[in-house]
Amino acid sequence: MKTEKGMTRRQVFARLGQIGGTALMIQGMSALGFMSSASARMGGAKTGILARNSGVGKSVAIIGAGVSGFTSAYELTQAGYDVTILEANNRMGGRSLTVRTGDTFHEQNGLELTCQFEKMDSNGNAIYLNAGPGRIPQHHELVLEYCRTWDVKLEPFIFACRTNLLQADGFNGGKPMQVRHMKHNLRGEIAEMLAKSVRQNELDHRISKLEQDKLLDMLREFGDLTKVDPKFAHTGFACQRKAETDVDKNARVLRYCKTDRAGFVVPPGIREGITKPQVSLNDILFSDLWNTELFNDMRYLWQTSLMQPIGGMDMLWRRAMTQEVPGSGGRTLENLVKLGHPVVRIQVKGSDDKVAVTTRSNGVEETQDYDFCISTMAPSQLDRNVENNFSREFRRALEVSGVADVASCKVGWQTKNRFWERNDSIYGGISWTKHIISQVWYPSNSYHANIGVLTGAYNRGDDATIFGNLPHEERLRKAVQGGELLHPGFRQNIDYDKGLSIAWQKMQYFAGGWQHAHEHLETVYNPLMKPQGNFFMSGDVMSYNGGWMEGAMQSAQHVVSQIAERVAEPGRMERLKAASIQAVGSN
Repeated sequence: MKTEKGMTRRQVFARLGQIGGTALMIQGMSALGFMSSASARMGGAKTGILARNSGVGKSVAIIGAGVSGFTSAYELTQAGYDVTILEANNRMGGRSLTVRTGDTFHEQNGLELTCQFEKMDSNGNAIYLNAGPGRIPQHHELVLEYCRTWDVKLEPFIFACRTNLLQADGFNGGKPMQVRHMKHNLRGEIAEMLAKSVRQNELDHRISKLEQDKLLDMLREFGDLTKVDPKFAHTGFACQRKAETDVDKNARVLRYCKTDRAGFVVPPGIREGITKPQVSLNDILFSDLWNTELFNDMRYLWQTSLMQPIGGMDMLWRRAMTQEVPGSGGRTLENLVKLGHPVVRIQVKGSDDKVAVTTRSNGVEETQDYDFCISTMAPSQLDRNVENNFSREFRRALEVSGVADVASCKVGWQTKNRFWERNDSIYGGISWTKHIISQVWYPSNSYHANIGVLTGAYNRGDDATIFGNLPHEERLRKAVQGGELLHPGFRQNIDYDKGLSIAWQKMQYFAGGWQHAHEHLETVYNPLMKPQGNFFMSGDVMSYNGGWMEGAMQSAQHVVSQIAERVAEPGRMERLKAASIQAVGSN
């Protein structure tokens, strides 16, 4: 449809993009009601989101050569910005660390480990440990879009194999049980009890009072139920009247108030997500989808899966760093990285809107002015290691940001054979134990090869803090102990002397495996979302997807869009919005 001045809506939006970049075009579309606010903020799963040459003449310093740093660098250089990536460590990738034979890493406590894995297995596939991220969910659309853009080859990551094991000392005599054995027995028992209680009202006679309490606790987790105020339990306001305190178990009422397990209408990103609406039991029953489709993932021959880059998770950023910088004569993003350049001072200059960034390399300090600066550091690391002149509110948020840090540890074993396949029919997936190691991951590729690599421990939070404080040898001893609980004879099937352990909270320039800043909205997340002049915080910590590469990339796109808006002439965005509305008029 034409506007009064002969321009179509498409032409109006295209003109916005040409003048102010994609970020401005998206905001214009949002102002005219053609995009949701979430889409307007994030721009959807797209790469190359800024207009070509829109940043020529502007310089940007990016602190950190991890996933968020490379994503920011890619988007900015495609638009003509002059980018410098300052990396404190002597390697790239940040927490996306894939360890192969000959690779060395060290912790602050002096621990230095060199990987002694074999280079390849008998199938000709590389042997490696993903010491950081290990999988890509199918709904992480931005990561998958960058995989397409950068030609990152993917393969399935098997998250759940029904032959994976569950183990707890107080259950089944401490012996592990297959997931499908416990899962389907549990569901069957619950179905039988609930069916009988509905028809015969015999639940009170079937189990004791203590068992009823345990059953209620289990049902709450099983169905993601919510404790609601008993006074409103049978009204339409029940889900809005949640019980604020842990009331007596006899008095509490559990209601189903929808769940994020069902997914999101608007996925979490820079802002909190919007969960899908609740579906009534009546609708489900009469859909007949439960007859086959709904429970397919529980069937013997069906499993859920995620994805992983072929050859290791670091293939994502390694492919990113080979991307050519337009107009640079063949230079790549890797050429923009300065390794071993920790930032020690950041000064936001109000006089000319510049940001002065000081690095220290080999004892020598160097200060450079940039038009913009993006920090992907953990906020607590920025607080401890970088002198700054940020606002009082911003500094206060940095000071308390350590509450968002999450400790995380992993152990990696090269095995002498693939005993989990031969002895337990396990093909990928994860086994779980109440032991401090928490999890054992099995490789999702190179089946029936001669050897493999197991993630022999993956814990987080308090367990990871305790585990990370142990000496390396003690970590390995604990990991063998946990492995034996799941697989008797574990010690004889691994190359113990090649074992690796990593505690991310002990790694220099890192504050843990990830940060959950969004769980501390008012004290950490919201204050740090506000730029300090032309200084911006980025990384997965500045998203509702903390700990995921998706969050790192979402945050990167959010920040580069903000920079693009600032580069546009002051007041231009408001004028263009007004002009667009006037041009479209009643159409």
